[in-house]
Amino acid sequence: MYDINTTHTPKGWNPKATSNDIPLFLLAAFIGLVAGFLAFLLRTSIWSISEFLLGHYIDGSFFPAAIFLPMAGIIIAVAFQKLVIKRELGHGTEKIEVAVKKRRVRLPFSDLYGQIIASIITLGLGGSAGAGGPIASAGAAFASKLGQRLELSERTLYILVGCGAGAGIAGLFKAPIGGVMFVIEALGMGLSAVSFIAIAISCIVSAMTTYWLSGFSPGIALGHMQNFDPTIIGWVIAFGVFCGIYSVYYLYIGTLLRWFYERIPSIWLRALASGAVLSALVLLFPAFFGEGYDIMANLMDGDINSLANYDFFKKGDGDTPRYIILVCAGLAVFKSAASTSSNSGGGIAGDLTPSMFAGCATGALFSEGLKIIFGLGLPSGNFALIGMAATMAGIIKAPLMAIFIVLETTGCYNMFFPVVFASSISYATMMCLSSIKNRAT
Repeated sequence: MYDINTTHTPKGWNPKATSNDIPLFLLAAFIGLVAGFLAFLLRTSIWSISEFLLGHYIDGSFFPAAIFLPMAGIIIAVAFQKLVIKRELGHGTEKIEVAVKKRRVRLPFSDLYGQIIASIITLGLGGSAGAGGPIASAGAAFASKLGQRLELSERTLYILVGCGAGAGIAGLFKAPIGGVMFVIEALGMGLSAVSFIAIAISCIVSAMTTYWLSGFSPGIALGHMQNFDPTIIGWVIAFGVFCGIYSVYYLYIGTLLRWFYERIPSIWLRALASGAVLSALVLLFPAFFGEGYDIMANLMDGDINSLANYDFFKKGDGDTPRYIILVCAGLAVFKSAASTSSNSGGGIAGDLTPSMFAGCATGALFSEGLKIIFGLGLPSGNFALIGMAATMAGIIKAPLMAIFIVLETTGCYNMFFPVVFASSISYATMMCLSSIKNRAT
């Protein structure tokens, strides 16, 4: 068995290097290149399918049958797993986390194409979640298979799996530091200096690959750069506490609904049940259809009235502040249920993007609510962006990853300090409340 950090080399492998770490770094770069391409392929495919199916829905040509597309996506994804993969793929991020903790890094190659195809089906047809988990799993599976083909040691496979998972996240969000933090915080990998450098190389190459393939556009393109007013820092701190409390609620609803789905013995009935819940939520809030990047961009640009475009019932008063507040509240309250129904009933999706979407809605709700109640002029765009990081920090329990993914994917680095404050406070609040709850039970 070959260990890339020893002086032995496998048959046919003769790198002309002065350090035994250089082959590892070259493999990391190659994994980043492939993961970046896969991330671009995944996100482009999801967007293209959704665009093809919905057409110009926002302009009024929405067809009512579209509310059944999310249910169809989950059922087709289940059929793909049962008939093609012949096993349940499960939740991508959780599988990698378990594999890392138990050092079982010989991942099945079917996770590469299986996670990507199933998530394209789930999300392309309107699943209200994200592609983070699937692309991390696909990247890790590719890295594991590559390492097995080269007959590398378990220790080296462990590092390469981290490279693949982190590169997948980095490519999807165009966030190289966020990808590294994902490996450290979300997966809990203990890294040496060499493995840290390898994972960093993989994430940088992946993010740059996706950045180049997408025409050098940011992960979420905003209409204008965010500017922060230091005089509202007190409200940012209060908002951090609010996001921490909201994170506890979000996780509770998700856990409860997931428990319900797991009690359904038949995977087909589970798919029908989760699909029915998801379709009902899409009927009430069409903004739940798909990943929701366009909605997040609008909210961060301060265009909160754009939510009126997602009014299925066409009430005609969508531009009134109180109506918009109700829409934001509905999105925040039910997003956890929509996300859990998308990825726990047979569909294949991830948790990172839903937490960002929930944060945007929560930020808009917080700022606009204070405007109506107290007449405050808080910038809703600022709080939507801050909320993305703060809720992700609490929900995913990874504050550093949340901070850098949001800053890198939007390019709003001048919002660093309020994002750090709110994310840290949100995470601390969530951990304190969780500790109190655990002691009480």
